[in-house]
Amino acid sequence: MNIRTFERGILESDPEWATQKPVHPGTLMQCFVQGVMAADTWYPGYTLPPNFENVVNYVAFHINRQNAVMLSLLEFEDFLRDICPENPFFVAWSGYKVPFAKPTSRQCISHDEVYRSATVALRNDNRLNEAFDAAFKAFSAGAHD
Repeated sequence: MNIRTFERGILESDPEWATQKPVHPGTLMQCFVQGVMAADTWYPGYTLPPNFENVVNYVAFHINRQNAVMLSLLEFEDFLRDICPENPFFVAWSGYKVPFAKPTSRQCISHDEVYRSATVALRNDNRLNEAFDAAFKAFSAGAHD
C-alpha cells in the first residue's frame, strides 16, 4: 500500500473530505489556479508556468462540462487527477526538475502538490462559507446585540 492509498482511506472516513457540498464552477477554477500557484516554486523574476492559460482554459472547459453542483473534496481531487494529465502542457510542468537547487528559475511543478493544494483551497473556501453561514444564521435568529 502506498502513502496515497493509505491517506485516501483516512480521508474517506472524514466527513469534511467525503461529504458532497454545493460548489460554484468559478470557485473550482479559483482553487485550481491557487493550487498551481502554491505548487510552483517562487524565484526572483518569477513568471507564470509555461502555457498557463492553455492549462487553465482546459480545466475550465472540463469543469463547465460537469453537471453536478454537489462535489466532495475527494471528488474534486479525483476530477483533477483524471483530467489534468490529459493536457500535454500540464504534463510538461513536471519535466524540468533540478533537485535541491536554490530556486533561481522554475524547477518543477509537482502534479500531486497541485491536486492537493487545489483541494485544500476548496476546503478552506468551504470552511469560510460555513463560518459565514453560521454567523449569519445566528445574527438572523436574534443572537446579536
